[in-house]
Amino acid sequence: MLDRLEARITMPEGAAPLASYARYYARHVRGEIVGTYLRIGNEVPGRRWVSLEELPQVADGGCDVITVIADVRGTVRSAACNGEA
Repeated sequence: MLDRLEARITMPEGAAPLASYARYYARHVRGEIVGTYLRIGNEVPGRRWVSLEELPQVADGGCDVITVIADVRGTVRSAACNGEA
């Protein structure tokens, strides 16, 4: 499923290539897949499934932090850079 999702994603304008992000995914209680992509700190690129509680929450970060929402079929509904603090 994540292969399909990542093949369909269009990175937001200003973002780096997908492979340069640490990519965290969790299932939301509504059945959606929520992703947080990070290029900050000591994050190692690659993807990981985590619980919703373990999903990184970052309030700023610009395009070094991207939030992704997809349905259970891997269709991306949104992918957006975070704002700046």
